[in-house]
Amino acid sequence: MKKILFIIVLTLSVNTLIQAQTPVSSKYQRTGSIPLTPSPTAKAYQIQKLPDLKVVSISIAKLRSSQEVTGLTSYDFEVTYTIKNEGNIAIDARSVDIGGTIDYENATVTRPIGGCGCSLTSLSGEIINPGATYGGSYRCHNVSLENSRRYIYSIKVDQNGRVTEINEQNNIAQISILFQ
Repeated sequence: MKKILFIIVLTLSVNTLIQAQTPVSSKYQRTGSIPLTPSPTAKAYQIQKLPDLKVVSISIAKLRSSQEVTGLTSYDFEVTYTIKNEGNIAIDARSVDIGGTIDYENATVTRPIGGCGCSLTSLSGEIINPGATYGGSYRCHNVSLENSRRYIYSIKVDQNGRVTEINEQNNIAQISILFQ
């Protein structure tokens, strides 16, 4: 009886060793570990669901000017703009703000002057859908500038950074202005 039990245990042990050294069919063979986080190439194919606001047009019209004692001229002007949502998800218009600055054209040192702006918070319930544009305007009052000097007016949508976007670099547009 001891011999039979010994032969059975020996046979099972040898069989286990043979199976451990025999390669598994390639059809079922594990080729690598499964990553717990996506690889960088997998992330590149993921589409972000975000808006992307871009200023697509800007124009400025002088409304009024008056000479100041300091040699500067005080101007009132209107800024007309169009923004577009180039993202792939709609955005609530109330979360969008727009601001502008004025600086000397070709300035070696920038010293922006406040150029006023607006907020779209009054557009309760308005949505800017992907691919849609929204146009509007705002007025700037009593901006003191040198007469007959070129300036750059920069307009920035989402100037306070409240909206997370696909591309934060396309939020600014500029236009050269010369009031006389």
